[in-house]
Amino acid sequence: MRKAIITLIVLIIAVGSYLIFMKTNTITFSDALSDAMEENNEIQGEEVIRSIDITRRRTANDGDSQGHEYIKIEEEETINEIMEHTNDMRLNRNNENPEVGYFMSINTNHSSYDLIIG
Repeated sequence: MRKAIITLIVLIIAVGSYLIFMKTNTITFSDALSDAMEENNEIQGEEVIRSIDITRRRTANDGDSQGHEYIKIEEEETINEIMEHTNDMRLNRNNENPEVGYFMSINTNHSSYDLIIG
């Protein structure tokens, strides 16, 4: 019985440690964008998203590894819908270069914010 209690305690500590590590290693998309935009807002005033550019790189599995697909979104309603659906998207913070699948540029009246999605 004592062995089962010790095993349970160790398991609870391990799961708790993992959850804390994952919480500190991820950030929501909206928080990341807000953090980046906040610096410019203080300097240049409120930013308004004017367009979103998305480029999808083809991988070796897609056939042509040099090809890509591109779309520029400028319609306010579509931009708002994209931002609403991505607000809770969780991003992993890391310094590794992922196998790039998508490049996303969010262009505002003052700046451009780039996101690489692997």
